[in-house]
Amino acid sequence: MTVSILVCDGDELARRALGQAVADHGFSVVAEATMAVEAVQLCRVFSPQVVVLGNELQGLSGLEVVRELEDLGIRVILVSNDPEALEQARQRGAFFAVDRGDLEMFARALDAIGDAKAADDRRSGIDRRSGVDRRTRDDWTKVIRERRTGVDRRRGERRSGQASGTDDPEALSA
Repeated sequence: MTVSILVCDGDELARRALGQAVADHGFSVVAEATMAVEAVQLCRVFSPQVVVLGNELQGLSGLEVVRELEDLGIRVILVSNDPEALEQARQRGAFFAVDRGDLEMFARALDAIGDAKAADDRRSGIDRRSGVDRRTRDDWTKVIRERRTGVDRRRGERRSGQASGTDDPEALSA
C-alpha cells in the first residue's frame, strides 16, 4: 500500500513542485491545501499518513499546527526558509524539517517516510501508529459522510428520504 500525503503550501508553484516530488517518489497526493487550517480539516477527511507543510501560510503558520497534526498520528515534513522555524519544528515533533528549495534534503525526507512506513508495516498490535483509534475514526468519518449525502456506501445507492442530507421529512417537502 502506498503512502498517502497531503501537500499544503500557500504558493501554488511550490505546492505543485512538492506534489510532483512526492509523486516521483511513488507516493500518493490525496489532497492539497493553501492554508494550515484547511490542511487540518482535510486531514480529518482524507486521513493522510504524512503532511508536507509550508511554514509561510496565511492565517496560522505551518509551525503552529505541527503538534496538532502529530497528535492526530500524522507525520509532518515542514518546509521553510527560516532556520529558526526549522529548529522549532523539530522541537515540536515534526518528522522532518527541510529548508525550502533543498530538493536533496526533501528527497531524503521522503526516503525516511518510506523507511518509516516499512517499519510501521512490520509492527503489529497496539503500538502501531495507524492502529485501532485511526480505523475507528475512519469508520465514523464514512458514517457521517453517508448521513450527510444520503448515499449508502455499502450499496452505492441513495437512501430514500435522504436527497438533501437531512432526516427531517418536512424539510424535504418545503
